[in-house]
Amino acid sequence: MTCLTYKFNFRNFLVSKYGYEILEALKNLDSLPMNKKHLLMSFDNLIYELSELELENFDLDEYKKARGFINALPENEITNVCIEAYDLYHDIEKYL
Repeated sequence: MTCLTYKFNFRNFLVSKYGYEILEALKNLDSLPMNKKHLLMSFDNLIYELSELELENFDLDEYKKARGFINALPENEITNVCIEAYDLYHDIEKYL
């Protein structure tokens, strides 16, 4: 397995792991973010709002880890990750 393939598979794993949190951050935006800055600001607002609700630390930590994942991505992958997260998780809200 090449390094590039491993990196791609690991990124897909993280998108599937944090996809729901990414989708929640996308809801705060009017359109798909084309840059990392807007998505990170959305995560900051979401984490602030959730911290006021006194959720369990595990739930809040998942949002913080998802924010860290987005922060570690290069700018050119943000849109693709958002699309992947949307495709994976947009139907889940019907069942919640």
